[in-house]
Amino acid sequence: MRVTVITAFRAIISLWLAAVMTAANAQTLQVSRFANSAMQDLAERVMREASRRTNIPMQFTNVPLQRGLPMADSGELDADIMRPRYIDGQFPNLIRLRVPVITIDYAAYGRQPAVKTMGREELRRMSFGIPKGMVAAQKLTEGLKVNEGQSFNALFEMLGAGRFDIAVLPYVEAEIQVRQSNMASSVYVWPQYWGSEPLYFVLNRKHQALVAPLEQALTQMDREGVIGKYYAEMLKAKSIEPLKN
Repeated sequence: MRVTVITAFRAIISLWLAAVMTAANAQTLQVSRFANSAMQDLAERVMREASRRTNIPMQFTNVPLQRGLPMADSGELDADIMRPRYIDGQFPNLIRLRVPVITIDYAAYGRQPAVKTMGREELRRMSFGIPKGMVAAQKLTEGLKVNEGQSFNALFEMLGAGRFDIAVLPYVEAEIQVRQSNMASSVYVWPQYWGSEPLYFVLNRKHQALVAPLEQALTQMDREGVIGKYYAEMLKAKSIEPLKN
């Protein structure tokens, strides 16, 4: 029995080493991301460290948000930097790594200071605004009265005009928008995260041999606290206070 276990372990190690050697000889992966996003920058930093650890070279290319996945699926590009798990099945040529690259935290914004002291159930009785087409925000507001806006700025304007009571938005990107638009004194954030969504690196199936070493690297980085450290450093660099879990 012990010999069988040792043999199986050696086989697993051999497969992993073979994948790493394949990666070492691979051409540079062309990875899609979109520009002007702090969270995309964070995901790129995470994947650059995974690239270093696995010796899998990567080059990151800015493309429009809606084009990244189709280009990776067709093979025009090799991968996309961070996508939700609900894309599984929509793009048959893509493989999603099982380990998240980053997690997007969502926050609830109101136009009255009282929002800071309300409970979740009290907030749930109010009306909500979310970005149009953002599936994670839709899932986080299921069963609630919801309006949609075309952009973060449009949602904040609708919030200020009383079109709804609470806007649910990705926290970091929303905080940056609030500061750029000088709205810090007119909107108030609920002091807890409204919800979270893990996002994943996806590869075209022709690079299936690279899945195992990349998952191994991301798992190790998570255990070491590297990804959390990068997130904390990004918040500090942008003077954004973390919310409560």
